[in-house]
Amino acid sequence: MKFHVSVFKCFYRIGATAFIAFFLSVMYAEAAGQEITPADNWYLAKAIDDSLIRMYDLKESFDKKLISNALRPRNVFEKAFDVAEKFNMLHNNAVDRNKLLEFAKVTDINRTKPGDVYEVLSLIKAHLLEKGAFTEYTGEKISKTPSDVFQMMRQISLHYYETAKKKGIVTNWATPAQVYEAVATTLLPAVQAIADEAGIKYQDYLFPKQPVSGVVPRYTYKLFYHVYNNISKYYMYKDNYEPVSFTEVNDCDDISPADMFDLAQIIASELKANIGVKSLKSETAARYAAWKSSREEILPGHTFRLLQYNFILSKSILAGE
Repeated sequence: MKFHVSVFKCFYRIGATAFIAFFLSVMYAEAAGQEITPADNWYLAKAIDDSLIRMYDLKESFDKKLISNALRPRNVFEKAFDVAEKFNMLHNNAVDRNKLLEFAKVTDINRTKPGDVYEVLSLIKAHLLEKGAFTEYTGEKISKTPSDVFQMMRQISLHYYETAKKKGIVTNWATPAQVYEAVATTLLPAVQAIADEAGIKYQDYLFPKQPVSGVVPRYTYKLFYHVYNNISKYYMYKDNYEPVSFTEVNDCDDISPADMFDLAQIIASELKANIGVKSLKSETAARYAAWKSSREEILPGHTFRLLQYNFILSKSILAGE
């Protein structure tokens, strides 16, 4: 009898998995008949967020203004990939990370479409369906932009952070440490690679111990934007690049490390589109690892100092000297 029960359970699990696979294949087949739009992505992201709110009884609300009104599918894809990876951290590798990484490798960042974003988000949906925790959005549907989709995923990120706190999972999300990591591993190697490409000589970043004092995230946010502005001007002259226009930040805006990380993701995807994925040079990476291991706390002033280096180097690139 135990044998029959175990066999039944085995077939039940296989059947459930097969059903989800079949459901997704039907979903993709239907989607193939018509092009996926930003609206499709927004309502899928909204349904994921609503499902998480119900699962974990989440209370925090997101009321930030749009980071930009002119984002592109590649910017949204970068955020969707991060959202899927964080979902894994909260749900014990619910999404096959190898599949996720392989998908990222084959996706041409310059040809990213809303359908690529939809496929990443559908991996999250599949797990929630398997757990019986996914509910489709049933409200009124209207047209959406890539910027709207990015904004909805910022809201999901906020709820991830709330979920992590509820589950007692320690992360560096929405902290200066997360921002520093993004700048050090995406912006720094890219700016140095651009300098190499332009034939600019420079001294490597030495990761000084002392942060710039009196820095708040808003200052860092603005400096980050100015670094991007320098890089975008270089590629405008070189390749007729059209830069992303960002919403202006004023002194009344409450800028957080989470906002800084969102900006970093957008800029990272733009850098990939122009120069590809770049990694720290071996000596720089070793120096960074040693610096990081000696830090008990990473402050906004540390990131500001790192951005100062990138700003000066990007100005040199722009000036051709």
